[in-house]
Amino acid sequence: MPALPISDLITAHLSLSTSRLGFQKPLGTAGKALPSLDYVTVRLKAGDLEGLGYAFTPGFGAQAIRACIEELRAVAVGADGLAPRDLWEAMARRLSFTGPEGIGAFAMAAVDIACWDLAAQAHKIPLYRMLGHEAKPLPVYATVGLLSLSLDELRQQTAKILEKGVHGVKVMVGHPDPRQDLERVRAVASLVGATRRLMIDANCAFRTVSEALDRMAVLRELPVFWIEEPLQPYQIEDLGQFRRRAPFKTASGESMYLPQGIARLVERGAVDIVQPDILRMGGITPMLRAFGLIEAKNLPVAPHHFPELMTPLLGASPNALYIEYLPYFVDGIFEQAPVIDRGMIRPLDVPGHGIRFHPDVLKTAQ
Repeated sequence: MPALPISDLITAHLSLSTSRLGFQKPLGTAGKALPSLDYVTVRLKAGDLEGLGYAFTPGFGAQAIRACIEELRAVAVGADGLAPRDLWEAMARRLSFTGPEGIGAFAMAAVDIACWDLAAQAHKIPLYRMLGHEAKPLPVYATVGLLSLSLDELRQQTAKILEKGVHGVKVMVGHPDPRQDLERVRAVASLVGATRRLMIDANCAFRTVSEALDRMAVLRELPVFWIEEPLQPYQIEDLGQFRRRAPFKTASGESMYLPQGIARLVERGAVDIVQPDILRMGGITPMLRAFGLIEAKNLPVAPHHFPELMTPLLGASPNALYIEYLPYFVDGIFEQAPVIDRGMIRPLDVPGHGIRFHPDVLKTAQ
């Protein structure tokens, strides 16, 4: 097949306030407020085809990501749209002085996702076929209970989510008062029941191993499957110590950059379950490399967020555990994306990834 030169790269910034999405008060985790949902989109044009990619950030850094994507225009335009791995290496070289981590990873991810979408469309096959696997259904768990929600709101959100048949529910912890965490997790546990899994997410709220263990001791009576990100992402040795002493399985990885970050995490025995983030990995190309590192250690993988993107990708990993569904970051955002059916999700059977933003979201373009 002849090369498919990329003729143009077009960016846009889509920004939705949380109030516009129907929330009456600001959203927030133990670590930060989430004032808006911001998508920086990339459209790569080649002939009559167009590949779509994007990066996401909850209110911070969108303009910096967009500026970095513009920096990558010089290597993207003219590149072969059928060779996303080659383009990724060229982008990494372009950003080598400032480092492909941080903002650079988000920018590269948006372009890389668009290139894979473009390549699959050119071959007239779904992205999952391009990655070499069948469209097998994958189990979904849902994340609920941002700390900004009241206990009643948490119960209502959990009950609504369970109607989708999800296989597990994850609730945020890290409230300044440990008793509040216990009350909230206990409330969710009573709704989840014994047939689904219960997880908790601290969003890096604790500073030391002893503090994290003390906070887990408060929740020891509850049937928690994993505790996610109890410590800061750079505390890999501490995380390993925590894992060996914690009453629950330890999950982490969403804050690590590039496959090298995942390698450090798994090689030091710091986690039971690995959660790479496609944007911090730098896109589909390095995400597949991260899957290989995780497989080599025979650890389960439950990627962070982005079910619309992770559904066609995760089937490429034999260690797939769950797809994560965050309703406040997904519902109403896309006009076309994989949907949950009785707790399972499968990729779209269309050329490329098939994802399309909702027209109302596109109207927010800046």
